[in-house]
Amino acid sequence: MNMRTQTDKDLKSIRQVIEDYAAGADRRDISRLEKAFHDDFRVIALTGEGVQNLDKQTYLDLIRGEKIGGVERQLEIEWITSKNDTARAEIRLKSPAVTFPDDLSFIKDQQEWRIVNNVTQVVPV
Repeated sequence: MNMRTQTDKDLKSIRQVIEDYAAGADRRDISRLEKAFHDDFRVIALTGEGVQNLDKQTYLDLIRGEKIGGVERQLEIEWITSKNDTARAEIRLKSPAVTFPDDLSFIKDQQEWRIVNNVTQVVPV
């Protein structure tokens, strides 16, 4: 397999992980989020209440408890870059009320891409 084929395959896989994350949060689909997030996933969000630092379990508990998620948003992928077994992407998730500019970090663990970190901000529209 040449490097270009590997890169194309990786970018396609990373794009699928992003789509699983966005759709999983919007639909409160825990299985899609579990698939997208690494076990060590963390989100750091700048909100109106200050900085929120959530691990994977806390984030999923908030989804399950319907405290977050459940709103259809438009996904815009600004860019994706990968090197070896790490990658980054910048995306925007837009709803009528807020926009989330997400800076995502990925690692390839056991041949699967997963989001390990999300730095975001809640930006009212």
